[in-house]
Amino acid sequence: MNRLVLLASLALIFSCDKGEMPIDPHSSGDVETSMLEVGSNYGNQLFYNLETNSVISSNMKLEWDLGFLTSEDEWHVLLNSARGGSVWRINEDEDLDFEGIPKLEDAVWQYDSPDGALDSTAIDDYRLNNEFFVIDRGYSPNGDHTGYMKLKIDSVNSSGYFIRTADLEHDDEQSTFIEKDINLNQVCYSFDVNSTVEIEPISSNWDLLFTQYTNIFYDPFTPYLVVGVLSNTQHTLVSVDSEKSFDEITYDDAISYSYSSKLDAIGFDWKYYDFDAGAYLVNPNINYIIKDLNEQYFKLHFIDFYNEMGEKGFPSFEVQML
Repeated sequence: MNRLVLLASLALIFSCDKGEMPIDPHSSGDVETSMLEVGSNYGNQLFYNLETNSVISSNMKLEWDLGFLTSEDEWHVLLNSARGGSVWRINEDEDLDFEGIPKLEDAVWQYDSPDGALDSTAIDDYRLNNEFFVIDRGYSPNGDHTGYMKLKIDSVNSSGYFIRTADLEHDDEQSTFIEKDINLNQVCYSFDVNSTVEIEPISSNWDLLFTQYTNIFYDPFTPYLVVGVLSNTQHTLVSVDSEKSFDEITYDDAISYSYSSKLDAIGFDWKYYDFDAGAYLVNPNINYIIKDLNEQYFKLHFIDFYNEMGEKGFPSFEVQML
């Protein structure tokens, strides 16, 4: 009898051994369908959160001009490329003082790299050179040019940026301090109010930005406004799979992919213009797998670029947490 009790006890112990316990399969969320309104004139910018499948903030693209990066050792200044603007660098030691009047016919225009590379910004390392910048402020959604401004960045430190601005004729020079906010990727600034403006949400709260932006085509060199999706480069990683269908991609696939932190990792070419159809068509076989701040994986593919009224600028997509 004692031997039977011992065998039963051993069987109970080994049946509870954690090494032998079954593991529940990873469960995925439901497939959800969303449509966002960039607008038929592409005037809206929409900050989107994958986990909640919602837009957490939106603004008109003309509400800001420049983005000042915010970590303590940062000094980069970026264009709001949704406006289609550019930068002309002028060396004060060789060409013209900030107080002078630049001749636009002499301009050589520079653009930020669309992939977000900080070694390829239009406003280069002003700390090393005695220069100022003429900012082409780009275009309104209706195609109207929005003018030019001069910018001089006098200094930058862990707290912020000291800048001067003026119109081309230098009738109205103003000095401004741009305070850094480490909760944001960038602090946005508008020439219209000569001040920072609340545009970008807290960095940890958003994953993707649906917007118009300036892409560079290189054969030949052509800056061109496109509509697409930009990533939160501080927290969002993207992979692309065009081999498997959207339904086939699993969590096990997601953890095996290589990921990119490029700003335009999703970009604009999930759609293309069909001249025969006279409309944008979407390629639903391009699947984006996205890893967020919390190391959650999502798959996303686009299904249309038009709303039910046939208006362009309304990207719709399916998304699922893996």
